[in-house]
Amino acid sequence: MNNFIKDNWFKLIISVGIILVCITIGYYFMIYLPKERAIKEDLANQIKCQQDGTELYKSQLKEQRQDTILGNPEFKFNNKLKTCLYKNIIVSSNIINNFIIDVYTNKEIVSLLKIKDKEGWKDVEGSSLNWNLKIIELFGE
Repeated sequence: MNNFIKDNWFKLIISVGIILVCITIGYYFMIYLPKERAIKEDLANQIKCQQDGTELYKSQLKEQRQDTILGNPEFKFNNKLKTCLYKNIIVSSNIINNFIIDVYTNKEIVSLLKIKDKEGWKDVEGSSLNWNLKIIELFGE
């Protein structure tokens, strides 16, 4: 065995080098490039979502009633749902409406409507617990 290594040391070094190069090339094409593409795609989706969501927000501002306040918008591309989500709040003197809308279909995904009466604020549509769980699920907060 010792003579084999002494006689073939150059071939062994070349063989180990070829194996290491093959492993490196395999890693690059099988792991690194797909992750890099996914990161670039995710960034492009987030940017497009921000732009499309801003357009929806601007249209809501134009339609806004005088006695209401529209909150600060938040946009996020949800990779699981493959869609752009828009979260905001509309406030008036006796109504608070939290909502999440799919920007591309303009459909409401979840909302929390609260109305103020003599006893204070009450959930009318949805529940605070469900709202918070949906925020965590959809926005990762």
